[in-house]
Amino acid sequence: MTLLLLGVFAFIVIGLCRGYIEAKDKKKYLTLSTLGLAVPILALFLFGPLLLLSPLKPGFSKIESGNIVVFYPRREIQIPLRRTPEGKMQEPELIGQKEIAQMALAYTQQTVKKNEQFYKIPVKAKVLLVLGETDLFRFSGIMRGGGTGNEFGIIIDEQFLNEKLISHELSHKTINNLLGPINSLKVPTWFDEGMATYIAGQDYYLSEEEARNLLNQGELDRNLSRWEGFFGKLRWKFTDIQKHGKIYGHVYLFTKYLFDNYGEDKMYELVLAVKKNSFEKAFQNTLEISPDQAHGNFISSFTNE
Repeated sequence: MTLLLLGVFAFIVIGLCRGYIEAKDKKKYLTLSTLGLAVPILALFLFGPLLLLSPLKPGFSKIESGNIVVFYPRREIQIPLRRTPEGKMQEPELIGQKEIAQMALAYTQQTVKKNEQFYKIPVKAKVLLVLGETDLFRFSGIMRGGGTGNEFGIIIDEQFLNEKLISHELSHKTINNLLGPINSLKVPTWFDEGMATYIAGQDYYLSEEEARNLLNQGELDRNLSRWEGFFGKLRWKFTDIQKHGKIYGHVYLFTKYLFDNYGEDKMYELVLAVKKNSFEKAFQNTLEISPDQAHGNFISSFTNE
């Protein structure tokens, strides 16, 4: 999110500089440009994706405990909760706004412990609760999936609130904090999402039998490079996300295979190794096998190839 905003900002600055050079009345141009920029920037902080950074959050109340803050809409309505605490779909259950916020706080307390246990760094969490696809898009830039996380915090659609979703999104944020914004770019999407699903315990997407059948039908990718690099991130978010259960189930099962075969200590060592190496080199040095070879072994382990 930060890199995207910086890119947009740089684009705007370049445009303003060109306009300033070409302007006949430069003082008037600067005045109008400053006023013209102030309104959209203020809107980004008060009513858009930078709300979690803003000291003012109009329309929101908060509850907090320790390093956890939950912001929730300041309105007395009933929320149709569509998921169980474990993340499974259920018939919508009407729950009051404040009770939903209390649930979010309790879930976050548990997920902070999970992430701290593996990543071994203190975890601070900001959770923004919103309602519906429109607000989810306005504050996070996505419309599906029920929630997302970035450097600023976690945004959750209240209808889909559950402990595993918060744990998943918190993993993305924590691995980013552990490695730093630059080194985090080295981490391929399949590993980032795989770690998040594994730490959250999201084992409900695919069983091994279902994955085996999908492979036999040619509906499960055998090549990890599809989700590597910048275009791999775009492919995951905007193309393959249509196969939500298949791709998340795939990377969960592969990550579980890595933990089962190499152990938690080695997996943590792998994450840390990305600070000083490319991801592929860190993987090879730590687990003594390439990512593609490990993935091939994983597929063979439940397809009898």
